Amino acid sequence: MSREGLVKTKRDPDDRRLVNVTLTSKGRELMSKATPVVEEIIAQVMSSISEDNVAILEEPLRIIRQNTQYGLEGFANHSQLPAKKL
Repeated sequence: MSREGLVKTKRDPDDRRLVNVTLTSKGRELMSKATPVVEEIIAQVMSSISEDNVAILEEPLRIIRQNTQYGLEGFANHSQLPAKKL
């Protein structure tokens, strides 16, 4: 993505193992074009799931997302963070 000019990368001055990634204007333009397409795909996928089932899925999916984020942060910090249980 960097080669295509979609993102800029910069090493964190306090921890050179970390790399900050930001969208360029070209990346933001592509994102603005892709977002409606992604939203349409999500709407099509979700259209066959009832609101009740969506509500049932929201909490476990939120926890999975949170655990994934903690896992990635733990990996970046070379430590294990406790995962939340369902």
